[in-house]
Amino acid sequence: MHDLLRSLGQHLTRDHSLFMNVKHDHSLFMNVENNRAVPNLRRLGISNVVEELPALEEHKSLRTLLLFDNKNFKSVHDDIFRKLQHIRVLVLRGTSIQNIPESVGNLVLLRLLDLSYTKINKLPESIGNLISLEYLSLLGCRELHSLPATLMRLSNISFLELDQIALHHVPKGIAKFQLLYNLRGVFESENGFKLDELRWLPNIQRLWIDKLEKATPGDELVLKNSHNLRELGLQCTMGVTTHDRTRYEANELERIQQVYDMLIPAPSLVYIFLLGFPGTMFPEWLRLKPELNIPSLCHIELDDCISYSEVPPAGQMPQLQALKIQGADAVETIGAELLGKGVGSPPVFFPKLELLRFIRMWNLQSWSLETGNPCDNMERNSPQLSLMPELMRLLLLDCPRLKALPPDLSKLVNLKRIHIEGAHNLEEVVHLPAVVWLKVKNNRCLRRISNLCKLQDLLAQDCPMLDHAENMCWLKRVYMIDCLRAQEFRNCLPGEGVLVHVTTDGHNIFPGETVYN
Repeated sequence: MHDLLRSLGQHLTRDHSLFMNVKHDHSLFMNVENNRAVPNLRRLGISNVVEELPALEEHKSLRTLLLFDNKNFKSVHDDIFRKLQHIRVLVLRGTSIQNIPESVGNLVLLRLLDLSYTKINKLPESIGNLISLEYLSLLGCRELHSLPATLMRLSNISFLELDQIALHHVPKGIAKFQLLYNLRGVFESENGFKLDELRWLPNIQRLWIDKLEKATPGDELVLKNSHNLRELGLQCTMGVTTHDRTRYEANELERIQQVYDMLIPAPSLVYIFLLGFPGTMFPEWLRLKPELNIPSLCHIELDDCISYSEVPPAGQMPQLQALKIQGADAVETIGAELLGKGVGSPPVFFPKLELLRFIRMWNLQSWSLETGNPCDNMERNSPQLSLMPELMRLLLLDCPRLKALPPDLSKLVNLKRIHIEGAHNLEEVVHLPAVVWLKVKNNRCLRRISNLCKLQDLLAQDCPMLDHAENMCWLKRVYMIDCLRAQEFRNCLPGEGVLVHVTTDGHNIFPGETVYN
């Protein structure tokens, strides 16, 4: 269906659209479908084999100019935009362009400007003349250190991306962007943007704030009235690996904690991302009664939050569908605190969770699904106790000290897929009656896989001790790469109906995981 729609679109636009993928001038503006000229060119796409723009002066009707990932494209002539004043969409994403000419200010009808992942080091002052501009992306412009103050004139801006760039200053005045619904990469700076400006953005739906270690706590709850806010990303500067973590002094941590406590999101929030949070306790609105503060939350990602030792009570969030905890250096155990008090009575823990991921949990040694309530624990087999009834996928990646999976995983009736990688202390994967797909990779001590009675696909790689299998009567396909005891393991499998692929040369024989989605 997708190909049919694409073909239909190409046919309908054949008289005014062109994709240019040749270098020779004589065919630049020939339609490849019927080999005739395109006299009323409105949309032009340029492939990565073309190093410079062709002569476009005669194409007064041109509305869209697209260049994607063209590293050969390095410059734009200074006067090119004086002659193409009717352009609405200009995409130079992923090119090697370093300078944007001042003539870009002539594009007063321009609505979308995408300069993502280019090598530009500044924006011209004339960008303030783009009175129709609605979409501006500077994502990944790592040579860009400042923004012109004239940018704040663009009152029609609704989408502004500033993250993954080398900015040291964001101009004050974003509060003027009353139509703004997407804002990524802002941060407080001296004589520049302040968090207080967020109070005046009534339509904001997607907000990412960087470098929160630079922010100053205030008296206002700046997101309190952001009733349309659906996605919130909060980030402090933090190294990725344990060896380059950014460390903060006690007084800095106290101030950062106050800033996060001030950023109480509106109840409309659906996605929350905390990246590089250095505090020892999560903000109160996430730590205490999150089901009341953010009742609509469906997705939580806690990345490189290095100092907290206790995870938030996500199990009592009624709508949560996906949870990711990554790089939590201080967490050694996960237990009842994650489950919280559950939802309803009798309680349901994680009533809608479908995807659970623990990644780079270097010090995690034990994980339990005990509720912490003695009454619940005495009635573990009671149908009244409901634990993760919708969980379908589990990913454990780089948890080298984890010794065992929680026994109660066996009670998760919808857990179909598990991927375990880098769990070097884990010796067995057992008693998972609902699992149909299992991938185990680089688990040095894993010896045994048993009692996975519905397992159909097993993918094993770099598990040198794996040699025992038991009670996997539905198994259909086994793929083993660089498993030293593959033959011993194979001898434990059912004799008929199992397709086994084994290799020891490091060649990837695994089928694409999307096959199983």
